[in-house]
Amino acid sequence: FAFIAPCFASGMSQDLVSFIGNAAGSLAVLKFSAYASGGSVSLLASAWDSGLDFLSSLINFGALIFARRPADLEHRFGHGKAEAMAGLAQSLAIFLSAGFILYRSFERFLSPVRGAMDWLSLAVMVLALLVTITLVIHQRQVARRTGSLLVAADSLHYAGDVAANIGVILAIVISPLPGLEFADPVMAGLFSFYIFRSGGGVFKSALDILLDRDVSEEYQGLLDRALAAEPLVRGYHDLRARSDGSTHFLELHLELPANLPLSECHAVGERVSAALKTENENIEILVHFDPV
Repeated sequence: FAFIAPCFASGMSQDLVSFIGNAAGSLAVLKFSAYASGGSVSLLASAWDSGLDFLSSLINFGALIFARRPADLEHRFGHGKAEAMAGLAQSLAIFLSAGFILYRSFERFLSPVRGAMDWLSLAVMVLALLVTITLVIHQRQVARRTGSLLVAADSLHYAGDVAANIGVILAIVISPLPGLEFADPVMAGLFSFYIFRSGGGVFKSALDILLDRDVSEEYQGLLDRALAAEPLVRGYHDLRARSDGSTHFLELHLELPANLPLSECHAVGERVSAALKTENENIEILVHFDPV
């Protein structure tokens, strides 16, 4: 538990990713060691999951640092999509590992093995459960403070790991019982489908960002309220928005009286932009004025 205490001293996303890497790497080593001793395939599946989390943390750490670089002349919209590219690479690694786990669980299901209670594996999984619960609590605190979409999404993944770890503990406890040898490979198979599902979520999120999926529906209600406070606005059209993971880019056309001075049009646009930014500071807004 030596790596847990320092992580609470900081709320930065990079520090949290470093903590996740330490936790996942340590748990992966423990789980693989326990698997070598006891041979539980559900524990092997959990070990692969922790190993993938460690790999993801390494990728995320580099992606977060690169994505936070300011915009430059060659990248006028910033470098935020580095997070999505990292997510795409992670999802491919997750799919391959889930396929391997499914193969091993099917192999063990056809040739089940019953042995004595594996106390080492049980102790490792209880430790993993406690660390994962601690991690989820801390992730949610950091997500609230920083507004990071990556941290918030990762928190959901580790919340699922809590349930998965409980399932592996149950499999280790009941598989030594007569007639229940199949519990271990069945749990490993279920774990592989859970990993497939996690990879699918990461893949879809990354693809949505890379393909500039429209997220303007998130701002529809807020925009309507902001414009209701502006009596000069006659309407709006061509609202669209995209995300690079941490920053949203929103564009819209405001319809204003044709005889309104440009300075007043600009003032209206600034007030509308300020109202939208009260909901999300990490948003860049481009307003075009149409005379009506």
